[in-house]
Amino acid sequence: MVQENYIVACYDLQAVLPLPKGDISTLYYKCKLNVCNFTISELAKDYFDCFVWSEVEALRGANEIATCVWRYLTKRASEIDDNNLRITFYSDNCCGQQKNKFMFSMYVYAISVLKIKSITHKYLISGHTQNENDSVHSVIEKAVKKCLRSGPVYTPDQYVTIIRTARKKGNPYNVTEMCYSDFVDIKNLTEAYGGQFSKNTEGETVKMSDIKIIKFEKHQDSNHVGIYYKTSYLDTDFKEIQFHNNRSSRTRTSPNLQNFQLKPLYQSRLKLSDRKNSDLKSLIDSNIIPQSYALSYYNNILF
Repeated sequence: MVQENYIVACYDLQAVLPLPKGDISTLYYKCKLNVCNFTISELAKDYFDCFVWSEVEALRGANEIATCVWRYLTKRASEIDDNNLRITFYSDNCCGQQKNKFMFSMYVYAISVLKIKSITHKYLISGHTQNENDSVHSVIEKAVKKCLRSGPVYTPDQYVTIIRTARKKGNPYNVTEMCYSDFVDIKNLTEAYGGQFSKNTEGETVKMSDIKIIKFEKHQDSNHVGIYYKTSYLDTDFKEIQFHNNRSSRTRTSPNLQNFQLKPLYQSRLKLSDRKNSDLKSLIDSNIIPQSYALSYYNNILF
């Protein structure tokens, strides 16, 4: 039985989608524009969210991944509207993207300001990371190959259309087109939160690389968020992480984040490398990228 106030989901970043993409031999020797697709798949609910952006809109690090998860949490908490909402995530062990203090701080913030009772994150064991997102990405890749029979893919908008229409049975994939102004500075949130995740309540050192399961839970009748972890799937009990403010050794309770406002991560689009800029211009000059796409998209991102 599916519980409306309990979500189990996995998330992952798809392999880079290059632009332009086609069977023209010249393309293989040119640097191309990278497009990212970050996918969140809910298990047992037939619900999928895809967040799509190109490298001129944002990078693909901890800030960007945490922003996408934050947007997902905001949307689902609003839709379900239940203070007892519990969410469990599964992902791989990539420390640079989802297993770090920035993602943990975002979870604390989400618990503090949204209608969410708890967030649990379980990290898959290396070599056993295949999950629902692999199926989603496989469906998208097949749809891209099918589309290429009719001609090359030139712009991010075309990828968005392909992803939206890729699934033929069940609910289509929800696609959010991310602009540079949509991304928020989670690292700034981490500094404001000031929390360290290095010690547990027993005084033991917490090694982030050893964490297999971490849980963030809102305490009743308080603004405090408890943080608990396991270093093995076989452990029966959680250990609790001791909140420690990195600015004051006297502070032992987590700050109230309810009035904190997330700041924008970017003020403008990002610049491409000189080589990528040059290669894309050469594709336009040789008309491999048609002038219509140059005028409508590429001339706006090239410097």
